[in-house]
Formats: sequence, C-alpha cells, structure tokens
Amino acid sequence: MAISHEDIPLTPVDRTPAVVARAPVSALTPARIVLGVAILGALLMAPLLTLGDSAVLNDPELANLLRFMGAVKLVLASIVVAGVWWRLGGEVDAARSLAYIGAVTLLLVTGLFIVMLYRLPQSVAVYHGAALATLALALQDRNLPKLLLR
Repeated sequence: MAISHEDIPLTPVDRTPAVVARAPVSALTPARIVLGVAILGALLMAPLLTLGDSAVLNDPELANLLRFMGAVKLVLASIVVAGVWWRLGGEVDAARSLAYIGAVTLLLVTGLFIVMLYRLPQSVAVYHGAALATLALALQDRNLPKLLLR
C-alpha cells in the first residue's frame, strides 16, 4: 500500500510534515532561477565596479598571498552556493529564499573583490558578514535538519 503525503503525521511544534518535498538537483525552481540570475549579474558587474581602483601594494609577495587567500574564499563561497542551490530545491518561504540569495551573492562578489584587491578591509568585513548571515539562516531553517537526515 502506497503512503500519500496526507498520511504523514504532523509534528506538534511546527505543524509541518515530517517529510519535506524536494526537487531534483537539476530542476529549475523559481528560487534557483533568481539565484542564478543574481549571481551572474553580480559577477558580471563586479569588474566594472572595480575599474581603476585596486589596492597598490609595495610588496608583490603580499599581493600574491592576498590574491591566493581571496581565491580560497571564492572556493568556499562556491561550496556555500552549491549548498544553497540544493536547499532552494525544497520548500522555502519567499523571505528566506531572498535572504539566502542575497547572502550568497554578497559572499561571491566580495570574494572576487578580495582577489582583485579592491577595498580589502571593507571586502573582507562584508565577506565574513555574509558568511555569518548564511550560517544564521541555515541554523534557523526548520526544514533543513529533516532534509539532511533523509
């Protein structure tokens, strides 16, 4: 006998089904489309924002080290984007979707700014703020533990 979603008991705390519906990783949900457009637009605009304004460092080794650290931050931001892409395949309310999209877009753009040595103190501060915002969103997401345990 097949079990339908009406047969799944609701938990008393949040009144959501114990099993959360998910879209396949390759499916394009509206939130995923907005995420892709936001990231693409931000990454295309980032070099235009930094024209003629990069940090002038007297030590080329320090500049190379900072660029490498920025590249590591970009890799970490890309991993976070993949996690948010996966999360946006499930049931997420509109406000949380927009918050996830804004946070990871900032994360990627400021990582790119760090690689370009553009306003380093501000870029690093915004990068870490966006990382903390993404972490706070994930920790407050009630459906995330159910999705991770499946």
